[in-house]
Amino acid sequence: MGYWKRNKDSIHFRQLDSSFKIINKIVTANTGKKMITVRLFDLGGNNITAKYRAAQWVRGKGSYTMDLDSSRTFRTDIRRDSGFIILASIENKLGIKNNIPVVPDADTYDIYLNDLSILDWVYFKNSYWLARGDFSMLIDNDGLITTTDYPDEYYFPAKLVYCKE
Repeated sequence: MGYWKRNKDSIHFRQLDSSFKIINKIVTANTGKKMITVRLFDLGGNNITAKYRAAQWVRGKGSYTMDLDSSRTFRTDIRRDSGFIILASIENKLGIKNNIPVVPDADTYDIYLNDLSILDWVYFKNSYWLARGDFSMLIDNDGLITTTDYPDEYYFPAKLVYCKE
């Protein structure tokens, strides 16, 4: 996920840096439950909890995946001491960490995300880009060609071509 700029016959891609804000806002409530409940929403207020994995992370112990309920509208886990809510699948794709502290006076977290529509394309179209970070590609009549050489099946340097369909 990032920005791109076209210049004549090439496209330059620049990866998002850690200043990109995944979370727009968080609304918390205390309903008196012993469980932590997390719901994820897009900017339009649509519940998108089922699309992304959330977990509760505890320093020195690891992460505990939050279970998706049968209605697929919220995720739950028991309250863990010194826990943080992490949006694991989003963080893995973007490489940007967002630790939301689990506070004693809240058990429900409604998390509104900024526009992550590019992740939908990545997840559901099975795209695979070998390049990480900033990279460039050349525009050709048949598609896009990498400017970096990658090893082929015999470990010889080769350019990759992403063909138009």
